[in-house]
Amino acid sequence: MEAEPPKDAVPLDQSMIAAITAVLGESLGQTMADAVFAGELESSIADRVVDRTAHVECRRQSSMESIFRSAATVKPGDIQSTGHLDSGWLGLFVSGAQDAESELEREVWSRIFAAEVQAPGTVARRTLNSLRELDVWELEAFAGYVAFAFAFESGWRFMFEEDIARREMWSYGREIDITQHWLDIGLLSPQVSTIESLNLRGLCIGYRAKRWQLSAMQATEGAAAVELESKIKALKYRKFTAIGQQIANATPSKTFNGYARNVVQALNGLDGFRFDVLEETA
Repeated sequence: MEAEPPKDAVPLDQSMIAAITAVLGESLGQTMADAVFAGELESSIADRVVDRTAHVECRRQSSMESIFRSAATVKPGDIQSTGHLDSGWLGLFVSGAQDAESELEREVWSRIFAAEVQAPGTVARRTLNSLRELDVWELEAFAGYVAFAFAFESGWRFMFEEDIARREMWSYGREIDITQHWLDIGLLSPQVSTIESLNLRGLCIGYRAKRWQLSAMQATEGAAAVELESKIKALKYRKFTAIGQQIANATPSKTFNGYARNVVQALNGLDGFRFDVLEETA
């Protein structure tokens, strides 16, 4: 059954017709675009469905093939595959990745796929759903935000909540720090944790290849010990959620070694804290 235009329709705006036709032609195919505002058509609606579906699926196929080729450029990590990639996971992956249009989107999806191929079960299905829902601007902004994250020895990323760290980040642009948004969409933990110098001696933190270790305090007794303990501050930080961590691992970001160095130097200015530089990792 052919679709019919609504009766008593208001006049169509020619500039909107041109804009809509251009969008449809690019996204759904020229046959679809030409049919929407045409009068009598030689093709049937069934034929136009076939043309539209073919156009969309060809675009998706091209995108998916590009993502899979890009995944093959990712260097294998230390974790080796211990099982088979789940077909349900793959179906959900294809459903989300097939409409990736920007270069950044495709790169992130390709890294997600490479991580799962290397070690099935690495990337949760919830992560795929969250990644699919991210707007391009959010993914771009998150890549900028991730560039300022430190990590524990486990590789788990975190952000210092201290003002000294925030001010240092702001020197690269205040718009980078949209912490509340990452909390709202589940990429950053709502819980603030602390690092206490008395309880976490030997703790290692890293930024890219650089690593620092929280040094043990020198033994102090009597009034001096009481005075020092009263000055000790617990450093506040916020971890990435599991979803945020997995997307962050797949997100390309810049390196700001000066930022990390300045933050650590500022933290070392606090009573009770001293992070010593360790030998850089490969």
